[in-house]
Amino acid sequence: MRDGLETRVSEGDADTEGLQGDIAPPGEIVVDPWTGYVPVDISSFSKLVVPNFDIYIPVRGRPVLYSEAGTGPAGWQVIRRLRDRGHGTVYIHSSQREVYLDHIQEYLEEVLSDRSADGNKLASVLYSGTTNLVQKIFEETVTGQAIQRAQDIVSTIVDNIYNWKDILPSVVGLVSHHYYTYTHSVNVAVFSIALAQHMGISEMAFLKELGLGGLLHDLGKRRIDRSILDKPGPLSNSEWSLVRQHPAWGKDLSCDVAHLGDVSRRAILEHHERCDGSGYPEGASRADISLEGRIIAVADVYSALSSKRAYKDAARPFRALEMMKGEMKGAFDPEVFREFVLLLGGA
Repeated sequence: MRDGLETRVSEGDADTEGLQGDIAPPGEIVVDPWTGYVPVDISSFSKLVVPNFDIYIPVRGRPVLYSEAGTGPAGWQVIRRLRDRGHGTVYIHSSQREVYLDHIQEYLEEVLSDRSADGNKLASVLYSGTTNLVQKIFEETVTGQAIQRAQDIVSTIVDNIYNWKDILPSVVGLVSHHYYTYTHSVNVAVFSIALAQHMGISEMAFLKELGLGGLLHDLGKRRIDRSILDKPGPLSNSEWSLVRQHPAWGKDLSCDVAHLGDVSRRAILEHHERCDGSGYPEGASRADISLEGRIIAVADVYSALSSKRAYKDAARPFRALEMMKGEMKGAFDPEVFREFVLLLGGA
């Protein structure tokens, strides 16, 4: 029990879900009951084991304990029951996030070993676990353990992406749903790795550092207030000035992390540079931008354009590419962009 908020849910409580919580009297401080809880996709649960973390569902606008860690039925039964009740997404408490991430890492290996599984299943497991990890890195102190876990997940992607030809269409389908810093970071990592491999790059160390750079490319946004990052309208000049500093801030933060290599750090610094010199923070031109920077730039912009945001609908894949080629002419390395178009064409 945490903060006195949870009570065990019963099967008869299903009809109370989605109702608003009680309205506080005037002048009373309202504490958000969801503080400390994070959403997870139920498809990320292993079907073979009993979940070793508490699972919460919303009842009357509050988190209610659905099942306790290590008790109850196996994962497949939990998934079926939750799905029958209309819960594709449930919640865990942030204090158990490490336990959940351990579960994800083991389950990802389980899914990868199952050659009958499709790309949709792999993509959903990958996204649920990795977005939670990225959220932890962006919102809490950056630890060596978190970076090591990120490296392990990126290594899993790199080691297996050739064996999962159907994952890219699944990722492309997921991208258009919503734009969050965390899911966007996963998009950029997956697209960057796939693009580099499509270009014929096979050096595993480079691919893994590139993927880690993609996962952490927006690390500098830790220093920017959420109200600016989530603003539904145009940014003011002062807000835009802050946002333009995030690649340099990310590079600074990355230098404090021993596990990051030079490829990852350059990807973080250069992901907003443009080949025609119109980018930031340095205004570098093509000759001065690393290959990893040019790859990440393409993946980053495509993900941003093709994702639904508060102030715009997602562009369809072809339209996003059309905008990058026409409205941003000269911004991207032509060879890298051509390979990206061919990559998506095969998806």
